[in-house]
Amino acid sequence: SQWTISQDGRYLCLTNAQSLQLFEFSANFNIINKWEYTGNYNPVRFVPQNSSQIIVGENDTKGKRFSLRSTDDFSIIHHYEFDNPRWVNIDPETGYTCISNQNYLEIQDNNGLVKFNMPINCVYEPFLFNGVLISSEGYALDINKEIN
Repeated sequence: SQWTISQDGRYLCLTNAQSLQLFEFSANFNIINKWEYTGNYNPVRFVPQNSSQIIVGENDTKGKRFSLRSTDDFSIIHHYEFDNPRWVNIDPETGYTCISNQNYLEIQDNNGLVKFNMPINCVYEPFLFNGVLISSEGYALDINKEIN
């Protein structure tokens, strides 16, 4: 099981191998809406700048891929085109999405335009924060010139 909370605390998402549950809370933390969707959605990440959007990993006929979805009705806003994605994170400063697998990394803007890519050899998830790529091994690479 996995859980994640939107940056503004408005939504909570719980996932397991069979389903995804999405809860919406009022200002005083009462549950005002609950949705459940059947399927294996993993990982899940809320968009920091827009809690009404969530990125979910899902398996379909093309294999694993990530989709940007609306929290209102779970409709697909955008599919991220990337072969065999393993990890995803959203830079809370730039809003750009970092998608990677063990061999390759790609940075996409909010419209899905590739801003940066590179081959990698990574066992754990790399992160993008304020235009700086940070590896789990402790390395950092400032890519602000490349993505802006």
